Amino acid sequence: MTGAALPDRLALLGSIERTTCDYCVLTPPEEIERGPVLDLLVEARGEREVAAIFTGASFRSLGRTDVARLFAGETAQGSLILAIRSEFLDRGIPYVREGFVMTRRRPAEKAPVPVPVPSDEDRLLMALGAWAREEGALCDPAARALAARGDLDRTYLEGHASEVGLGPVYAELRALASGGVERVPRALRARFRRRLVAHSGENASRLIRHAFSGRPRRGALVALLGPDGCGKSSTGRAAAAILGAVPGVRVRVAYLGPWGQIRLPTTRLCYKLGLVPEAIPWGRRLRARLLGRPETGDSLARCAWKAAKAEARGLVYYAAVWIELIFRYVRDVRPGLRRGGVVLAERYVYDLAFVHDSRAIEGYRVLRRLVCRLFPRPDLSILLDNEPEEIHRRKPQLEVEEIAHQRRAYREALAGLRHRVLKTERGLDAVAAEVAAAALDPERPLGSSVSI
Repeated sequence: MTGAALPDRLALLGSIERTTCDYCVLTPPEEIERGPVLDLLVEARGEREVAAIFTGASFRSLGRTDVARLFAGETAQGSLILAIRSEFLDRGIPYVREGFVMTRRRPAEKAPVPVPVPSDEDRLLMALGAWAREEGALCDPAARALAARGDLDRTYLEGHASEVGLGPVYAELRALASGGVERVPRALRARFRRRLVAHSGENASRLIRHAFSGRPRRGALVALLGPDGCGKSSTGRAAAAILGAVPGVRVRVAYLGPWGQIRLPTTRLCYKLGLVPEAIPWGRRLRARLLGRPETGDSLARCAWKAAKAEARGLVYYAAVWIELIFRYVRDVRPGLRRGGVVLAERYVYDLAFVHDSRAIEGYRVLRRLVCRLFPRPDLSILLDNEPEEIHRRKPQLEVEEIAHQRRAYREALAGLRHRVLKTERGLDAVAAEVAAAALDPERPLGSSVSI
């Protein structure tokens, strides 16, 4: 779709206004026009009609989380991830009644168009409920400000919370939020869920159906690759912030590079004992000596001895690296992929294919490729690319020639694997939005690669 044909997101919202279904924009009003995520609450009977409006604008379906249907597409204002939901659910049980929210809608004061948004009371209840249901979640600053306000309709708050069996729990959550507490205590989170289940027999049956309904979507592991200075860390953080705003998606950032953030004593022991790969390619020098073209003054026996020691060191070292990375994968990645979660990996095992600690490496080709082959593949690899001079300007850690070499080497390492190349000169926000959409749809047909 060309830039001139891109739909305007406010025009799309206007199309919903012209339907007969009730809807509400849950995204903060100031983010409606430019934000990367648009969260809509739609009455159940109108969900299909609203989805048809966006698919007609070339939005692609990303499947369904346990709380919303997801779509992604391009608009005149930039990439957009759309979430359409008809209920506020925790394990299949409603913690806020959508009918109450619909009846108290009001026009957005800060939005460029008067789209309907929830009342402040409902926004507080939704935020407190999301805070309680997500383990380890931090209290949103906007929710903390709402909780501290004294002008909210207390009668409505208590009545709506009691409607779902959470009256006392919501009162305690509001007190914690207004008091500056960042995380919900485990005991209160457990009481939140017990009250929901015990509120009615229908809730108990919903919980059982949810437990046996299967997972609505599979998780995805996305590896962010590129030379130092290409923006892996900043892009990962920005994309994680976008994905964190998508209802029903859990996101985690992990480091899966072979260099740094060592956790196991086996890898530390290798460094302590000097069992690290030889910088001098003694295998090549041994072959040169055998062919009668010696590269050093060492004898044949000495070259053979040094080559054998180098291979033994490499075998021990790369075995320790593989164990280290498998440990991180099991600990950091697998839990994050449950229930449709997304894991963004800064670096990946593929760095072993051509570098050692950010520097080009020549030896141990078979060992390094074996480690890469034995390690689980990501669902998608994203190569963050830019001109070598620009990458060097951002982070002058490597020479321009080395950066150019790594750009070529990354493409060779990713040949035959599912990957995409993203040019970073478009800016952090645009690249992060594209990474977030790709993480939700890693099996999307790949576009053409950018040539070097």
